[in-house]
Amino acid sequence: MAPGGGKEASAITQGINTGWKVWLVLLVAYLVLGLPLRLSLVLSLLSGVCSGLIVAWWQSSETSPTEKPPSEPLSPEAANPKKKP
Repeated sequence: MAPGGGKEASAITQGINTGWKVWLVLLVAYLVLGLPLRLSLVLSLLSGVCSGLIVAWWQSSETSPTEKPPSEPLSPEAANPKKKP
């Protein structure tokens, strides 16, 4: 299981499932269109891997290291440092 917990494992599983489906559909479609078997395998495999990675990334809940947590709103004193006489 992934170190991120159940949500990450679910995203990876969903990505793998989508990749298999895309690979199979495109393989059949390329063969029906008359492309050679080797070219059909390569193109459909590439598409399946890419779509699986995209779905796994899309479903993951990981935050990027550049994101900052939302800051608390400033108090009126902090927002206006100049004191009025």
